[in-house]
Amino acid sequence: MGILDKILGHDEKTEENAVQTPVTDAPECPHTALAPHWDALGDMGKKELATYTCESCGRTFSYDQAAPILEHPPEVLIAAGRDSERVERESQE
Repeated sequence: MGILDKILGHDEKTEENAVQTPVTDAPECPHTALAPHWDALGDMGKKELATYTCESCGRTFSYDQAAPILEHPPEVLIAAGRDSERVERESQE
């Protein structure tokens, strides 16, 4: 601990504990925003040759890993779709 830390009242043990405390309450990302990326220009549009990046959490998936998410969207997106349809119907009435 340096002099400046002593003057400012920084406690070395408190800072160590703050760094070592893991965050365990974070919910798992539902990967609702998968964006395809291709390595070669000629591969563009071929979904099997793309890698898919979740724009929310940054995790990258191969096509085989992303296909179930793309084909069967998470409940979060299904619920959002129902809400937007309801709002659209109400605005048309």
